[in-house]
Amino acid sequence: RWIDLPTMDGLSVSGLYCAAIHWSLTQFSPATTPIGPQNSQERIFAAFLVMFALGFLTSLVSSVAAHTTEIRAMSAKRQTAETMLRKFFMVRKISTLLSARVMSFLKNANQKHRGLPHEADLPELLMMPESLRIRLHAELYMPLLLKSDLFSLVGETDKSLLVRACHVVFKERSFPPRFDVFVDNTKADASLHTVSGRGTYYKKKK
Repeated sequence: RWIDLPTMDGLSVSGLYCAAIHWSLTQFSPATTPIGPQNSQERIFAAFLVMFALGFLTSLVSSVAAHTTEIRAMSAKRQTAETMLRKFFMVRKISTLLSARVMSFLKNANQKHRGLPHEADLPELLMMPESLRIRLHAELYMPLLLKSDLFSLVGETDKSLLVRACHVVFKERSFPPRFDVFVDNTKADASLHTVSGRGTYYKKKK
């Protein structure tokens, strides 16, 4: 047994545990240790552990390489888009001030939005049967509808109408910071209800 090796003589129980941990770590790295298998059982265990370590390290290196390649590809794509945008501003002779505002907005908009996850972000939900999607939309949007006194009265008389409205009428959308939700003199084709975050209304001065 490995605990009978001369190098293990005089070690306490905690020392033997440290030696065992050291041996385990050397199986996953190029480090060395004076501990080695002393019989067939220990040799078989060590062989299986080395094969497991080889497979684990191969998978880990492959995963890290794949993520690194993906990050580099995303960075290269973003840099290419910024270069094309700057070229567009220069060729079309867009003012420096407006160009800077556009670049600043796009930079903030491309950052990860820490908002509520939307149904459009989950294409798997489109695979659900229509009946399940109706129930899902009802649970999502019904509380918002019932905040209105008018729709509360409608729900008392015809709840199925509200369920249908939740399925057909409601759509979710997130807006990045400093985004114009609407501007003056545009047709109002929807009613907006804020679920999270806040907005500021600026009235045009006459």
